[in-house]
Amino acid sequence: MAYQLNPELAQWLTAHALPLDQSNHHASLVIPKLAEHHLFGLGVPATYGGQAHSDFAEAVWAITAVAKYSLSAAFAYWAQRCFISYLLLDPSRPATAQYLPELLSGQLTGATGLSNAIKFLSGVEDLQVHATPTADGWELNGFLPWVSNVDNDGFVVAVAAQRPQQAPAIFLLQSDDKGLHRQADLDLHCLQGSNTASIHIQSCHVGTDRLLADQAAEFIQQVRPPFLAFQCALSTGVALQSLEQVLAHPRLNTAHATQAQDLQHKLVTTQSHIITGCLNGVFLQQPTELFALRIEIARLCQEACLLELYTEGGASYLQGKREHTLRRVREALFLPLVSPTVQQLRQQLQTPFTFATA
Repeated sequence: MAYQLNPELAQWLTAHALPLDQSNHHASLVIPKLAEHHLFGLGVPATYGGQAHSDFAEAVWAITAVAKYSLSAAFAYWAQRCFISYLLLDPSRPATAQYLPELLSGQLTGATGLSNAIKFLSGVEDLQVHATPTADGWELNGFLPWVSNVDNDGFVVAVAAQRPQQAPAIFLLQSDDKGLHRQADLDLHCLQGSNTASIHIQSCHVGTDRLLADQAAEFIQQVRPPFLAFQCALSTGVALQSLEQVLAHPRLNTAHATQAQDLQHKLVTTQSHIITGCLNGVFLQQPTELFALRIEIARLCQEACLLELYTEGGASYLQGKREHTLRRVREALFLPLVSPTVQQLRQQLQTPFTFATA
C-alpha cells in the first residue's frame, strides 16, 4: 500500500533534501510543512482532530513516502507521530487536550525521548533521569544525550524517570520549563536538519498533570510496536528510492535489475508484515519478532543503497555528482544506529525477554 504525497510537498522535499541533510537552516520549516498537508492526522481518530477514514497502515506508508525524498524530514515526522501515539494511548489524560491540537497543526514539535527507557526496560542500560516527589508534583534531574525534533521555537518531550521506592514513570517536559536546557544541535554527518540535540534537566519541577503514565513498563510495552513500525518505515523509504534509481538507470544490467526487484518485494512484504503484527497485537506479547524484522529491514536498506552506488559506479565519487546517492548511503549507515540500535536488538534476541521494572 503506497501513499502518494501531494506533488507540491514532494517538490519541496526534493528541493530541501540536501540542505536538510547538511545544515539546520530549514529545520524549523519541516513540521509545519508536513502539517500543512495533514500528515500527522493519518491514523488519528477524527474525534481527536485526525483524518477521517485513515488508518495506522496509511500513517506508516506516509512516513515511508517522505523518507523516499528526505530522511531528515521523515525522521522529524517519525518523532512527531510517535509522540502523538503516546497521547492517544490514554486520550482522557489532560495532556491529550493540551498538546494534541498543536502537534497535529505543526505549531508544536513532539520529541520521543524514550530510547533510554526502551533500552532500560530491556535490561540494556540504566535510566538517566530521576524524579523526586514534591508537595505538588515532581522534581526531575538527569540527561538525555540524543533527542530529535526539539525545535528551538518550542517542543514537548516524553521522558522516563526513575522514582524512589516506585516503578519508573513517564513524564512530559516543555521547552520553557525552568531547569530544562536544550543544548546546541549535535554535529551529525547527516540529518542536520532534524533538530537533534542533547537535553540537560536540572531541578525541573512539573505538576501531577505532567505524569503521562504511572507505569513505564506497561506504557512502553503498548507504544513500542508503533514506535518501531514507524522507525522501520524510514528504512523502507530510503531503500525504495534507491531501488527506483537503480531501475531507472539507462545502462542497467539484468543482474542489478533482478536484485532490485527482489529487494523491492522483500521490503514491501516485510513492512506489510510489521503493520499486520502491530494491528493484530502479536508484537505486544512477542516483541522479539518485531526486533528481528527491524534488523532485517535495516539490512535490506543498506543492501539497496549499496546497489544504487554500484549501479552509478565511479560517478558517485566525483564532487557535485550523484549527491543524493551519497546522501542515501549516509542515511542507510545511520539508520541501524537509531535507538534501539541493531546491535542492541541482536543482543536482546540472544537472551530471554523480560521487562525490568525498577
